[in-house]
Amino acid sequence: MIPSKAMSIDAKKLKLAVSETGIENVARVLGLSGHRRVGRSHKFLCEFHSEKTPSMDLAIGRQHGDLTFKCFGCGASGDLIALFTETKGLDHLKLPERLEAMAAAFGISPS
Repeated sequence: MIPSKAMSIDAKKLKLAVSETGIENVARVLGLSGHRRVGRSHKFLCEFHSEKTPSMDLAIGRQHGDLTFKCFGCGASGDLIALFTETKGLDHLKLPERLEAMAAAFGISPS
């Protein structure tokens, strides 16, 4: 059996490659709005509940370099894959398919 293209995508490498494109680019691809920068913090309107003031932080970790999110309004949190999956409505897909969709959305080669 020949492995599919989706199976060859390494989740950690993909998350790092996407994080390296910058928070503003990630927000653009995900369709996040209400960007406000406060010091090192990047806040956006949360996609998971209705709000007028940005309460969702996007941050790139210093130690591992991968992007995480945390909403201080509703408590939603997770990594880049979780945020991409939820904002794009891909929770019905298996992980390899989610990774393939994420690589395509950010224009990153799956190799």
